[in-house]
Amino acid sequence: MNQLQHALDACYRTKSIAIREVLLTALEEEGNIDKEFSMFAAALIEANQRK
Repeated sequence: MNQLQHALDACYRTKSIAIREVLLTALEEEGNIDKEFSMFAAALIEANQRK
């Protein structure tokens, strides 16, 4: 899960909106129901969303 948090941090550090959207889409796939720790991953991604 630390790797997911680091990936989210890096995602939000980028200034490129296009890159951020691609990274967020890829990270959101980790929250898919068929993935291990999917509920935790989805909650972590949601908690880190920045508007």
